[in-house]
Amino acid sequence: MSKKDWMFTNQSLTVAYNYTEKYYKQNKSGLPAKRTVVARLLFGEWVKPLSDKNGVPLTAEGQSYVAFRGGVGWIPTDSIGTERTLEIYFLDVGQGDAILIQTPQDNRYLIDGGPTHDEGELAHEFLKWKFNLEGNQIDFDAVIMSHADRDHAMGLVPIVGDQKIKIKKFYHNGISRFRGKPSDGKIMGKNPRRLVEIFDDITKLDFSKISGDYQKLFTALTKAKKKNRDIKIEHLDHTSVIKKLPNDPLEIEILGPINISHNDRVEYLASGTADKMRNGNSVSLMAKYGKCKILLCGDMNTKYEKEFIKFHKDYPLESHVFKANHHGSQDVTTEFLERVRPWISIVSSGDVPDHAHPRAELLGILGKYSSQAIKRPIIFATEILRTYHPVSSEDIEEVKKRKREYSLYERAIDGIVHVRTDGKKLVVGRVYGDPTLTSAKNNPSRTRNQNAYKWEYYEFDL
Repeated sequence: MSKKDWMFTNQSLTVAYNYTEKYYKQNKSGLPAKRTVVARLLFGEWVKPLSDKNGVPLTAEGQSYVAFRGGVGWIPTDSIGTERTLEIYFLDVGQGDAILIQTPQDNRYLIDGGPTHDEGELAHEFLKWKFNLEGNQIDFDAVIMSHADRDHAMGLVPIVGDQKIKIKKFYHNGISRFRGKPSDGKIMGKNPRRLVEIFDDITKLDFSKISGDYQKLFTALTKAKKKNRDIKIEHLDHTSVIKKLPNDPLEIEILGPINISHNDRVEYLASGTADKMRNGNSVSLMAKYGKCKILLCGDMNTKYEKEFIKFHKDYPLESHVFKANHHGSQDVTTEFLERVRPWISIVSSGDVPDHAHPRAELLGILGKYSSQAIKRPIIFATEILRTYHPVSSEDIEEVKKRKREYSLYERAIDGIVHVRTDGKKLVVGRVYGDPTLTSAKNNPSRTRNQNAYKWEYYEFDL
């Protein structure tokens, strides 16, 4: 479909019904009273109004016949607009982070890629589905790895290595992973302790000295550079600027890691263990689109939050959308949340490994310190949003032979949080329910329809 034909839903949720062109032509008096839902479309979904063979738009009783991803149907004509929205997807990758940002101008940013584990390469799988990578190619203006822990970095390996994906810039926090000690680079001083080895193009490091997991990312990036010699690999700190793209209202401000150096080199605070230091120095950013503000701080923790809000004492951290730090850990300060005051908080957590995330205390203070501008703040947790259904009895026959009764479940719906905004209105939601829409009698194969799920959604005027 040509871009000039694109239009977009302008309501928080638009329901499409199954009136056909044939029925429309045969019933000049109007559309029938009986109708069947064929899709539920969130704010900003693309649609294409359809016409008959003579080029006459198919409309009746305030309804228009349109195509959308995966089908066709009738929707209210006044629910169709020309303005596209900013789309943000907080992916359900288990215990990890992966966030996709796509602008109306088709500029794309990926922040972290989650882990790889028994359930697969979940972030990569989503990208393949979202952009139909079997037949298409896409590019990312930037891939940002907040820090080099497995649950943020390892899922980037298959993405960086995908021949259908071109990456223009690969950003990271500059902290590498080495074999032995020091595992994250040279540390100097006492008050404060400072990490003084910060790297840009990590593919120029000595491969033999890099840790095993990080070698996989090193190899993928090295191959990507051979495929695309223009790719830039750089570190980000609070002094960095991500260049604003022409004609794109999205702005990305880098707030961390904080460069504490007083000379020309880059130095980070190195308080606590290597893990604490790596997490605390996550790439942190504020994305702004019109009036909408989205704050993403990776795995920042208590010690580094205190330094962060002290350093940014004059920066307005209040956010409409906030990804909770460190997967819902309770290693968070109330002072930090008092500054952020989110409308919508999103926790990205999983069961493997089991860190008891999200912690009950964290969920409580997220609610307590949410924005006073709204009466009902929202907290989403990808792990809780996920839906499972039982595996059939045939599939668990072997399990039953273990002399105990078991019920096996498989993931039916990912706990993805969808955010859409035009800079004036904000809609956030997730899908749930039966994806088949029709009964087993009328649909014996129980064919799934990606647009059939119901939406739990919330809308806000900014």
